[in-house]
Amino acid sequence: MKKAVQYLKKYGIKPLLIKGLDKVYQRGFDYSSFYEKQKAGEETLQSQREASLSLVPLISILVPVYDAPNKYLEEMLKSVENQSYENWELCIANGNPGNKENKSIIEKFTDHRIRVVELEENKGISENTNHALSMAQGEFIGLLDHDDVLAPNALFEYVKLLNEDPSLDMIYSDEDKIKEMDEEHFLPNFKPEFNLDLLRSNNYITHFLVVRRELALKVGGFHSDYDGAQDHDFLFRCIENTNKIKHIDKVLYHWRVHENSTADNPYSKTYAYDSGVKAISDHLTRWGDAGKVSKTNNPGFYHIDYEKKGNPKVLALVKGDFSYFKSHTDYDNVTFCSRKEVRDKDCEFMVFLEEGMVIKDSKWLDKLVASGMRRDVGMVGVKLVDRKGRYQHAGIFAGEGDVKYIFQGMPRILTGYMHRGDLFSEVSAVSLKGALIKKQAFDLTGGFLKGLSEEERSVDLAFRIREQGYRIVYNSDVMIQRKKGLPDFSETSKEKLSKIHKERMKKRDPYYYYNPKEA
Repeated sequence: MKKAVQYLKKYGIKPLLIKGLDKVYQRGFDYSSFYEKQKAGEETLQSQREASLSLVPLISILVPVYDAPNKYLEEMLKSVENQSYENWELCIANGNPGNKENKSIIEKFTDHRIRVVELEENKGISENTNHALSMAQGEFIGLLDHDDVLAPNALFEYVKLLNEDPSLDMIYSDEDKIKEMDEEHFLPNFKPEFNLDLLRSNNYITHFLVVRRELALKVGGFHSDYDGAQDHDFLFRCIENTNKIKHIDKVLYHWRVHENSTADNPYSKTYAYDSGVKAISDHLTRWGDAGKVSKTNNPGFYHIDYEKKGNPKVLALVKGDFSYFKSHTDYDNVTFCSRKEVRDKDCEFMVFLEEGMVIKDSKWLDKLVASGMRRDVGMVGVKLVDRKGRYQHAGIFAGEGDVKYIFQGMPRILTGYMHRGDLFSEVSAVSLKGALIKKQAFDLTGGFLKGLSEEERSVDLAFRIREQGYRIVYNSDVMIQRKKGLPDFSETSKEKLSKIHKERMKKRDPYYYYNPKEA
């Protein structure tokens, strides 16, 4: 109730109601029971302890401690001691040695792998973490909060992945939260593989992050200018220096919920969200993308208005009459024509429209072009909705032989799992309906394949554009209403795409979270 009142005061009644409806819409999955069934049992942990691994890197777990709740500090320490993988060290930087209870709890743990430095004064989360980093001797570092818990198989799963691919520089896992009163696990965060646009919208990676120590030192560790969002800033500086990033789709980190934690009360550290804006803004500058970053109604989630540089020429290919689009598009350098009339016309971008679409914002094309102008983006999709106020499309899921529209049928006023209906995100594919395509990327693919339906072409073309080194992005800012429904992909279409893109369609969709409820 306290959190609801705080949210109401800050954002008003309508956003509060939408937030509540979002939670109701996503009910129906007994995660706590699921977690108990899938967590590593003693037999599994014992086999991990006895496993023979070619690579057994030392992992240095960094924990800045400052007035931690005593019970949770002890449970954090136990969770590290209980790891099935044994080549670790715990580097603790205690920011308040005057807290006798915290100090006494730490001293109870006599394992030689636990190393502690008592700081003369609290220097803030970033500098305290840097002190822990300076103690680290491992090839990799892991980031653990003083009141959170690692699953007992966490480190083993990371090292197992490193044995499969020793070149990796960064690894992260799924996570959940633990209730303060009854220790129940809830609110899982199932994550996709690395997704740049999603990371710019929200620090979805968070925990448990393991990074090659050489990389952590190269980027300068943690910067106190970003305290509260120092992990987000650290992530950006790391991903700007490596693309060797991998996700483990197992819940290996448990975020403790209590009154003073952001897990339970996102308003306990409101300064963190200003730091988040700064972290994203500075990353955009370093990356060479211009845009204005702002906070959203959901704490910890952000929006970027990308800057459109110049006025690139756009060719709008319309199925049917295009007079409506001319009068509802405030963009100077655009030529509208029937799809039947186009013959290799000169342009930098193409956008695909059809008669009957309803445009909600005359600046829609500016927003699409601003997204599409980014150097590594080849195709940008829009939020499609129907006349009844339901999502038709927020990108396309494609993997493991299945193809479907993300959030199809969900009420438009909702934002979906982890608010992803309202976030920019990289996706496997987008519908051609309303999509913007970079002409250079289109030409490199050789154009559309014959013998495919429009929606089959959407997926096929997106896959081939990605093969040319471009990314496919869902732009949640641009909403187009359609009169016609968007039918599900038929089994015939799925089989056809699986035949054309056999290896890709065998794999999980790397840009979509794995949700056991849907599986």
